[in-house]
Amino acid sequence: MKGREEKREEERAGNERLALLRARGIMALVALLFLFQAGLFIYNKFFDGVSVAAAAESPAAARRVAARGNGASAGKDSSAGYGSSATTSQSAAKVQSAAKGQSAAKGKYSARRVPRLVNLNRADSAELVALYGVGAYTAKRILNYRERLGSFAYVEQLLEVKGMDSARFAAIEQDVVVREEEIKRFSLDTVSEAFMRRNPYIGAYAAQGIVIMRSLGVHITPMMLYKEKILSLERARKLMFYCK
Repeated sequence: MKGREEKREEERAGNERLALLRARGIMALVALLFLFQAGLFIYNKFFDGVSVAAAAESPAAARRVAARGNGASAGKDSSAGYGSSATTSQSAAKVQSAAKGQSAAKGKYSARRVPRLVNLNRADSAELVALYGVGAYTAKRILNYRERLGSFAYVEQLLEVKGMDSARFAAIEQDVVVREEEIKRFSLDTVSEAFMRRNPYIGAYAAQGIVIMRSLGVHITPMMLYKEKILSLERARKLMFYCK
């Protein structure tokens, strides 16, 4: 009996020591968290961390922060002398460096403005290559796709060109234009079968169906082709930009 009681006492003492160690560990973590928050507060307050982060968002903000620093320096007592001026200069340099770093971190397809808008239905290969991120091979694909369509109806159709991703399109979207009066419209009742076969919204299967429907003497529309399950709804809607 005595041996069992001693064993129980030892287990109880061990559990108490383990609980004490856990409590001390939790207290240490709380203390470290408090120190971290205090350090962050001091940094933001005395080292202008918030101002530098804001300046990194835009060059205009960088200029405002630098101007604020210069104004504060001018308002201080002249006895501060060289030390005050050096601190302000360091702060301005830090802000400008942060702004430059933010500008350099933009994507590789950042928009480069071209001298004038590029008309997608009139542009040649040289004009397309002048667009940022568009090389000779991509320009050739754009021209080939325009030929298959007959003309572009809206600038977003560039995303349908193989190799044109969303980042590259976003970089040139503001530099290209499609004019309403230059869209080449056609009638499904009369357009050539060869054109329909190479058109990305029609294709060989739908072209064959359209030729058969013509023999019935009805006026063919994109939505009619959708109802007859010859075209998908997406293709029918895109084709409506062209059909008379």
